[in-house]
Amino acid sequence: MQAKTGVLFYHLRPQQDSATISEHIHSFFNLSENEIHGFNTFHSPSSYFLGRKFDFIVLHYSLFGTYPFFLSSDLRTYISNSRAVKIFFFQDEHQFHLQRIDLLNKLGVDQIYSCLEQIYFDEIYSRHLQNKIQLFESLTGYVNPEYKNNIEALSNKSYVERKYDIGYRSRKLSLKCGKGSQEKYKIGEFFLHSSEFSNLKKDISSDDKDRIYANNWLEFLGNCKFTLGAESGVSVFDVSGKIYRGYDDLIAKGLTDEEAYKQSIEKYEKNINYRAISPRIFEAAATKTCQILLEGKYNNILEADKHYISIKNDFSNYKAIINKMKDQEFVNYLTQNCLSDLILSDKYSYSTFIKGFDLNLAMITNNQDKIAVAPFRKTKKYQNKTLKIFIYKLRNSNFLFKKNIKSALIFLQNKANK
Repeated sequence: MQAKTGVLFYHLRPQQDSATISEHIHSFFNLSENEIHGFNTFHSPSSYFLGRKFDFIVLHYSLFGTYPFFLSSDLRTYISNSRAVKIFFFQDEHQFHLQRIDLLNKLGVDQIYSCLEQIYFDEIYSRHLQNKIQLFESLTGYVNPEYKNNIEALSNKSYVERKYDIGYRSRKLSLKCGKGSQEKYKIGEFFLHSSEFSNLKKDISSDDKDRIYANNWLEFLGNCKFTLGAESGVSVFDVSGKIYRGYDDLIAKGLTDEEAYKQSIEKYEKNINYRAISPRIFEAAATKTCQILLEGKYNNILEADKHYISIKNDFSNYKAIINKMKDQEFVNYLTQNCLSDLILSDKYSYSTFIKGFDLNLAMITNNQDKIAVAPFRKTKKYQNKTLKIFIYKLRNSNFLFKKNIKSALIFLQNKANK
């Protein structure tokens, strides 16, 4: 495959300590077979840069976390005028929806990698955009390559040697984005204050001063027998741009969080269930920390009683949870499955994610059919029988682990055409 030249626009403040964002950004530079240049929009573009041409342009989700977005007028003009393939990665899509659509129509877009389920693609994007585009499902984060190489160091303490029975960190968010956004906080509060778990040694906090970051977080998890969790995301998606504004107006008038929720948000619960598996799941898997999670889909990656202990949203099955926590053989079964299926398999690794990205880019630039290569789900819709066969071969081959992707593509295409 002839390498293409592209630029990745992202936004990071100096000394910003966000491992998840940094890992996602650097995976393109470190793992792609294409020549990718980075541009941090924290800085202003030079005239030299604005005169360069690229085969493709990637706009990272770190540009769109707040509004106005982190794109200067010079960069917007540059991107709009470019004839490169334009690829957007989005997260936190529940906010600034109308502003995103306006930006996409002004800059032009060929592909979007979204954390939405496919069933919502048309409602959120396709029907609002001027041009026909491709939409791919993507995870909020992937497995750091270092996890697989350092399993022994990450999980060097046995179950009985670990200091804490349960270790967990969360934040309390407002009800502005629905009750789903509070689940991570809710499960922590239940285990912290429930008398049923009072005999356990716990380190659970939702206080910002107790936050733990980067390697210190992995070390902390490695010293816990169990950790808690829930799906990331929100249960109310502001499609119109008016839902969250209504809540803000009521808060400004002096209403409480619960009162504002009842009057402006509750009726929209699960209008679009924007939930996803969290990178924390992978971190716990790498440290062999058993996970107790609120029931959910988790992108259909996890299975209850195979990868985690499932607790109901009303915590009514807490007695069953206690019994499962006491069964060390069962706990070991769960942690081993997580380690094998999520970490050692490479299925959800950054290398697999970037190889899929490179493959998709190769097919675009070679004017072949475009397909989505999501490292966690098969594409459900096919354009024709030949493409269906091709995708089947693609999914069931070991091409992702071959260095010569072009040879693999030719091989599979010939097979599909027979």
